[in-house]
This record gives sequence, structure tokens and C-alpha cells, in this order.
Amino acid sequence: MYFAWMIKLHYKEYCSLFNRMFREAKKKVYFKQLIDTSENKTKTMWNVTNKLTRKAEKSNHLPHSLIMNNKEVSMVKTAEAFNNYFLNMAGDLQVQIDN
Repeated sequence: MYFAWMIKLHYKEYCSLFNRMFREAKKKVYFKQLIDTSENKTKTMWNVTNKLTRKAEKSNHLPHSLIMNNKEVSMVKTAEAFNNYFLNMAGDLQVQIDN
């Protein structure tokens, strides 16, 4: 019984290793073929490099509102408040320097 269990465990490990190596080989062949058949090899190599190194595409999605203290606050109003604060702060500093 123990021997059969060990054989099954080794079989699963080797299957996993084989599948991992097979996927890597397929990627290498696919990307090599992609580069070999492209007209602009430099651009294609950069595209392949970016595909391999990036985890996921970056999202440009920003929320339209925030929830603070159980209140929904518009991002536009928040941005305007920051802008007004920093614009007014410059004037306030100038007044303090002059005094």
C-alpha cells in the first residue's frame, strides 16, 4: 500500500514538472516564431519582452467617488478642494512672509 502511494506521488510530481516544462517550451517556440516572422523584429522583441515581464495590464480606471465617514464624496469635489487648499496656501505664506 505504501509503495503504491509513493509511486502515485512520484508520478504526480513528474507530471507536474513535465507540464511546466512543456508550457515553457511552447512559449519559447511561440515567441521565437513570432519574432522570426515579423517585419519589425526590434518592435516585436520589445512587445514579447513586455508581455513576459508584466504581470497584468495597468488599469487607468479611477473611482468617481470615495466613501469617507459613511459619506460619499465626489472625486471632482475632492480634487477641487486640494487645488483650492494649495492655491490659497501660497497666498497665505506670502502674507506671513510679508508680516
